[in-house]
Amino acid sequence: MDLGFDSIIICRFLNKACIIQDPKDITPDGITSNPWRLCTIEQVEELKSLIRILPLWSSGLVMSINISQSTFPVIQAKTMDRHLGLSHFQIPAASFSFSPSLYYHYGS
Repeated sequence: MDLGFDSIIICRFLNKACIIQDPKDITPDGITSNPWRLCTIEQVEELKSLIRILPLWSSGLVMSINISQSTFPVIQAKTMDRHLGLSHFQIPAASFSFSPSLYYHYGS
C-alpha cells in the first residue's frame, strides 16, 4: 500500500504518539489511562490530514482577503501608470483587483 504523504518526515514524528512506552498507560480493558500521553492511530491520522490541508487552506485565506479588500487595489491602481507600452490603451483600474485571482488559478 502506497502511503504517499504519510511517509514524509514532517508527519512521521507524529506516529510516536501511538507507541505504548509504558504498560501502565493502558488499563486492563485496553483503554488508555491518560489520553494526553497515548493517542489512537485514528487521532494521529486525523491530525496528519489537518496538517496536509493547511497550505491549501492558508492560500485560500490569502485569496479571500485579497478579494474582500477590493477597494485598495483600485485606489492603488489609479496612482500607477497603466498604459501598455507606447500605446494609448490604458488598463482599467478595477481589473487590478482581479489580476491576482487569475494568476492564482492559471499561473505557475
